[in-house]
Amino acid sequence: MEVIDTELVSTTKGTDEAEAEEVKEMVRYLEITLQCVDDFPSKRPNMLQVVAMLRELAPGGGSGGNSA
Repeated sequence: MEVIDTELVSTTKGTDEAEAEEVKEMVRYLEITLQCVDDFPSKRPNMLQVVAMLRELAPGGGSGGNSA
């Protein structure tokens, strides 16, 4: 939680629940980031896996929408 910018969280003018959801989303992005910089290359996801993980987090992600 020390790496989450409190300025980003405080800009949400919603409820505590909405703020908690935003923090959860930030943590999920951070988890993907940490996987990408793992010390062991064999543990790092390839770009297709990264794109798939990011699409799952995007609004409407995982719904099989148009590919870019």
